[in-house]
Amino acid sequence: MVDSDSRALRENGFVRLPALATGDTLARLRRAVGRLEELARDRTASTGDFVLEAPGIGGWSAWQQGAGALTGVLRSAERIHVHVPEFDAVQGALGLAEGPVARAVGAPGTLVNAFLWAKPPVVGSAKPWHQDMAFAPPGFGTEEHGIVTIWVALEPAARRRARSRP
Repeated sequence: MVDSDSRALRENGFVRLPALATGDTLARLRRAVGRLEELARDRTASTGDFVLEAPGIGGWSAWQQGAGALTGVLRSAERIHVHVPEFDAVQGALGLAEGPVARAVGAPGTLVNAFLWAKPPVVGSAKPWHQDMAFAPPGFGTEEHGIVTIWVALEPAARRRARSRP
């Protein structure tokens, strides 16, 4: 398993982990996201760890430009394992550091940051291409550290079908 995950990571830049979080674990993650949404519910502006969605240009761009946000509509949250410790408990229970990370890169990892990207219905904006290193904490550099991102979808996603033109 180590060889195939490691090879896939080198060749493709990613490794699929089917059914990583299912059943009770997926339910725990969804409840933890609900708690994050509760923490954002009364917010009227984005802050360091909580970015609210904004119509049109999206949450991050609106925050950087000082534009208004949609009250309580969470777009992203950083350090979610600090705000809602259940996230850290779930990643520990899944054995992410010793399991998938170690199999893919040959050594166990350490949780540095847990991040939520939300795609709110109706008002959700696109997530532009980015480098995950931008979300690493201060002092975390590529010279001393490698970075592995584990992405877990909590809801099914489908490609948007193009509208037919009359």
